Amino acid sequence: MPTEIQLLDTTRLHQAEDYSFHTLAIEEFKKCPEAKIKLVFDSYKDKYKLFDEALKISGGKDPLTKEVTDSDAATDNCYIGLAAITRAQLYHYEPLIAELARQAVIIFDRYGNPTQLNYLEEYGIIDNILQDFETFDHTEITVEGSESGGEEERPGELDLNPQNLQKLGIKGWCEHLKLCRDRFMAAFTKRNAVQGTVVTGVTKAARVDADTAYRALVKRINALVEIDGDTEYLEAIQSINRLIDRQKTILATRKTLNAKKTAKKEEGGGGKPDDERPGEL
Repeated sequence: MPTEIQLLDTTRLHQAEDYSFHTLAIEEFKKCPEAKIKLVFDSYKDKYKLFDEALKISGGKDPLTKEVTDSDAATDNCYIGLAAITRAQLYHYEPLIAELARQAVIIFDRYGNPTQLNYLEEYGIIDNILQDFETFDHTEITVEGSESGGEEERPGELDLNPQNLQKLGIKGWCEHLKLCRDRFMAAFTKRNAVQGTVVTGVTKAARVDADTAYRALVKRINALVEIDGDTEYLEAIQSINRLIDRQKTILATRKTLNAKKTAKKEEGGGGKPDDERPGEL
């Protein structure tokens, strides 16, 4: 059975989440054969542009932009510094340090430079890099002639405390990158919460039009997949489904948190869960 784009109830997303989803989805739809979806895709892009303009006019897009952009700039600078220092160690006079640098650079090259990507993609990659460095830090690596024992290189063997990041001199950089990431995510989440309450008649109408155009394009692609198979569309469909899965996870987490808040408030009395936002789709 061919792979199709999953269903997503975009009306359950906060305004900023809906806007971000459309921003990413449009980039993924560009991977589809243009001729077969051109009219519907062009309509979607037009509706998205109107949604973008409505947000700018209403002020709903950037109420906390400076805090977000400043924290993102700090993350970018830390990442660039970490990558540069790691690459410089490729020429270290100690073979073990040079080998550690070589394997660390493999991690950077695996993902490419994320600092020019949109926020969601960038921080998804940074999370992956930090996770890979965590594994790298606890992996025993030796090279022939090194002070670690003169054995041949043995990547992949777990050791209790090899401290590769410390040996390479980038442990502090990695810890600071985590801190920058956390600060950005806090600012980004705060901005999204504010954006979720900023809904005017113009932005509401523009959002509904963008959502409708998105659903029309999904329906068109899924119909083409039924007829032609998914070969030409598979890369785009898989990427969009990953975006949808991410949004569904956010919605499920929010529902759980709201249920806990509701239960707690019922015990203490009063209040509404966060999802009950008058005027928000």
